[in-house]
Formats: sequence, structure tokens, C-alpha cells
Amino acid sequence: MIYERTGNAEAIAGLPGAEGILHLLAGRFASSAEQSQAAIEAILAHRTATGHSETLHTQRIYRAMALMNAGYLADLRELYFTLMREAGQRGDRYVTSTLPLLGVRCFIATGELELAAEELKGATWTDPTEGFHTQHLLRALAQVDMTLARGEDAQAALRALEPTFGMAKKAHYRRVEFHRVHEDHARARLALAGGDRAHAEAMVKRMAGETIEIAHGYARLASASLAEADGDTQRAAELLVEAASLAESAEAHLHAAVARHRRGRLIGGSKGDDLVARAERFMTEQGITEIETMVRVLAPPLGGHES
Repeated sequence: MIYERTGNAEAIAGLPGAEGILHLLAGRFASSAEQSQAAIEAILAHRTATGHSETLHTQRIYRAMALMNAGYLADLRELYFTLMREAGQRGDRYVTSTLPLLGVRCFIATGELELAAEELKGATWTDPTEGFHTQHLLRALAQVDMTLARGEDAQAALRALEPTFGMAKKAHYRRVEFHRVHEDHARARLALAGGDRAHAEAMVKRMAGETIEIAHGYARLASASLAEADGDTQRAAELLVEAASLAESAEAHLHAAVARHRRGRLIGGSKGDDLVARAERFMTEQGITEIETMVRVLAPPLGGHES
């Protein structure tokens, strides 16, 4: 192909790199990670001794984002420590201020909440233009995960994050469906944990109106918590089946596992035990030891307590 004939690392990495970003925005997370890795390998194979570092590090950040959303936390953890070590050695503020915002779930997965907090604290980044950037939104999403993992006041956390979400809207971030969906999913999780049914229902309605499949998967997960709170276990179980299917289609495998885990606990019996075992097998493969915490972070029940 023409881009391969140039011999230029950025040009060669351009196609898989662009495809990786497109897959990410479309909610095809495992495919995004694969394409970003292909771009990284192309850059490493063709770059000069000192050139193309910015493109390389940007692709690595996109890969980290894809791995987190796919639920491939074992790969993300390995990438995290490698990139943070290299970035620290070269004084790379972009990587050291962005990657910790994506690595929080790796530490939640293993119960290292204090380490996660320390990494977030060290991820300081100041934009010289005083604008709103992706790092601001990523920090807000990381704070949502930490609030839910620690069992802190979800309503207070949501109030505290309203200015950030307001700035995201003002900066037109909500025009991008990927950002919009993840903000609404974060809001829904905090609303559920805080017992704010009306806000959770409003976020479900928003996500159900989106086009990417993972938005519908998130909406089903939240709706299942609402149905379970109503005592409608049959409807909750049905919604969790749909959530798992939609998450698998979007290559969000951890969310699919969480949906199966919740359904297994809900229906009980041998079938329920099998679903829980299948879900925990995947999570264990991803290095997740705090399984109940991870389930609570991604799919909290209404009021923060199982019915």
C-alpha cells in the first residue's frame, strides 16, 4: 500500500492508528487495542533513533484506554508499569499525567486503593490555555470508580463532579458520543449507589437513545439494578442477559462478566453458580482479586446494597 512505501513511521502507523481510534469511539474496544498495538509496532519498526516519540506515546495512551474499556486489566497493568517507568526516566509529563487516570481499575482490581489514590495524586497536569481537555474528563471518571470502590458518599461525589461535567459540556465534549456515553454511565453508577432513582432513570434513558452498542449495554446494567430494587428479579435477570450480550458485542468483556456475575447471584441454583464461576474465571485471568468490589464499581445496586 502507498502508506507502507513511504518508509515513514508516522505514515505507516497512520492506518492502524486511525482504525484503532475509530474502533474506540465506536465502542469496539478489543479491536481498538489490537489496531493500536499494530500502530505501535509499525512505529517501533520504522522510526529513527530519536523521531516519532509523540506519535508512539499517543498510540500507547489510546491502547491503554482501549484495554481498560475492554476489561483486559492484566495487559493494562503490565503496560502501565512499563510506560510509567519509561516516562519517568525521560521526564514525559504527558504520559505520567494521563496514564494514571486510566490505570485506576488495575489497582481497584487488586484492592490497592491507597496506591491508586497516590497514583492519581501524582498525575498533575496543567493546561497552559486553561481549557478543558480529555485529562479532565478521565480524572472525573477515575474518581467515580474510586468513590464506588471505597463505598464513599456517591451523592456527594456526583455533586462535586458537576462542575467538571459542566465544563465538558461547555467545551463540546458531549458532542462526541463516546465521551457522552461514559459520562452518563458514570452519572448512572453514582446515582444508583446514592439511591437517586430519578437521576439513574434519566441516565438510562439517555444511554438507551445512543447508537453505539455499549451504551445500550450500560443502560441494561443500570436498568437491572432498578428492576432488582423493585423486586422484579425475572425482569432484572432478563436485562442482565441483554447487558452481557451487548457488552460482548462491544468487546467490553469485563462488563459482560460483571453482568453474568450479577445474574448468577440473582437466579441462584446450579445455573447461577455456573454463571458466577464463568464470570470469576475471566476476572481471575485479568488479575482481579477483589471481584465483589469490581462488580460494585461497574454495576452498583440501587442504594449501594443488594436487595
